[in-house]
Amino acid sequence: MPLYKAQTESSGIIIPTDIRTTANDSDYILAVDSTTQQLYKITKADLLAGLSSSGGSSGGGTSYFADVVLLLPFNTNTVDIKGNIITTSGAPTIDTSIFKYGGGSLHLDGSSYVSVANASPLALGSSDFTIECWVYPEFSGSVKDIATHRTNYATDQAWSINTYSPSGLGNLGFYANNSNAIALTTSYAPTANAWTHIAIVRSGNTFTMYANGNSIGSTSSSSAIQSTSADIHIGNAPDQGSENWVGNIDDFEITKFAKYTANFTPPTQLPTS
Repeated sequence: MPLYKAQTESSGIIIPTDIRTTANDSDYILAVDSTTQQLYKITKADLLAGLSSSGGSSGGGTSYFADVVLLLPFNTNTVDIKGNIITTSGAPTIDTSIFKYGGGSLHLDGSSYVSVANASPLALGSSDFTIECWVYPEFSGSVKDIATHRTNYATDQAWSINTYSPSGLGNLGFYANNSNAIALTTSYAPTANAWTHIAIVRSGNTFTMYANGNSIGSTSSSSAIQSTSADIHIGNAPDQGSENWVGNIDDFEITKFAKYTANFTPPTQLPTS
């Protein structure tokens, strides 16, 4: 398939000027979703492997899958599709009676959690990223941790997502770096005993939190997310054991790519390739 190097004229029309008949490993194509206006990067590897529409309910391939660094469907087990080492504490279970997609979700009883062994690909640094999942809280108006990457929020924190801001009201919040140097608090509290899709997205210097595809707050910072040797805890903060999650979590994903830069329709089952 010929590859064209494009040139933009003053009229805005892009005219091919050069032709190559082979692709370099670093080549990619940019595509725009005509409905959402989101920009997607399709890598050479994805083109060679073949793409389905967008991951959809079938769990097919996506144009950003190479950028995914953690993917936990929680359908039948706690295995990470991207190969990270997962351990459990307490008695987390796969709940086949309450789930969003795929036939199962992670249920946490307030004394259990799942941890992801720290690894260099999980460090977010200055890159764009998306952290997202579905949550089903069995509580309201409480301080509970959805996921954290820290040993202590004041001295060794990369990031955390919880229901806290700003005064223990159970509203969603995202915090990063020591002493919550980057703080995104909202006035949105997930509904008890119902599913809510949440996402925190960094695009450039803008951090935005979404609930069910709608922006619920944003903040700006040029700081990198600091590194930590801590494991990622889902449903727990190592320094706040009383804040363990009570309820279900499904389809937890971290992607080094800003998947959402405007309001969107929450995804169906996350991709597996």
